[in-house]
Amino acid sequence: MSARSDTARLRANLGENLIALESGDGARALLSRLGGQLLSWQPARGRERLYLSERAILDGSQPIRGGVPIIFPRFADSPAKYPALPRHGLVRQRVWDLDTVRNEDDYALCVLRLGGAPIGAWPHAWELELSVCIGGDRVDTELAIRNLGAEMFDCQCALHTYLRIVETHTARVLGLHAHRYQDRVSATEGVEEASELHIESELDRIYFDVEGTLTLDEPGRMLAIQATGFPDVVVWNPWRRRCGELTDMPPDGYRHMLCIEAAHVGRPLPVAPGAEWIARQTLVALR
Repeated sequence: MSARSDTARLRANLGENLIALESGDGARALLSRLGGQLLSWQPARGRERLYLSERAILDGSQPIRGGVPIIFPRFADSPAKYPALPRHGLVRQRVWDLDTVRNEDDYALCVLRLGGAPIGAWPHAWELELSVCIGGDRVDTELAIRNLGAEMFDCQCALHTYLRIVETHTARVLGLHAHRYQDRVSATEGVEEASELHIESELDRIYFDVEGTLTLDEPGRMLAIQATGFPDVVVWNPWRRRCGELTDMPPDGYRHMLCIEAAHVGRPLPVAPGAEWIARQTLVALR
């Protein structure tokens, strides 16, 4: 699907929940208030860098497949303390409040907020603030978690970033060598021995305590990925069989996407009463 037809589909389905950003230097982005989600990012003079499934459901009946979904307050398996929390948390199908939109000469900014009273199986008062800033060849996505209650809570969170790639067999990830990981496909743990991570089968790994910049390298283009405050990295590709089981993904969708997620999932994230935790993910198109 072309970028133009994809944008038309988003506008038709999301309506006033779709927010467009465009800086004076040509960088562009689309965000959805439904899910508080960055859906599209095109660096100045560049091509689309995020993957949004052409079969993504946009009516709120399920989370939007693609872009940068927000994971909070749990990731994957629910902790025993909150057994009724849904997979990947509570915020992906809620409509966020729009706080700020600015389109300036050298940057464009959007700030969304969500939270307040306890909801569902989450008994705490809380607030999330999502800030997305684009300009030139860079996008910064910042997540703030605030504890509005009188008791400390532990949580998990992630920016579940779907990156668009040309083909899985030509993509490689650099920067994970020697990091400890948990492999959720084989239910094993290990230390990454490869200097380059290649996508050759179903991949679902959590890498812990990752420092430094990661690089997604493909023929003709390269993306730098830097996280500040997020200690972990999740790398996910469903591959052929699993992709075929996802009704909101085309059968060959796995060939053109790779999730590299900034996360805080390896250990609980404690947030004290009245406190705020902030972390950021930065993507830079190097070519």
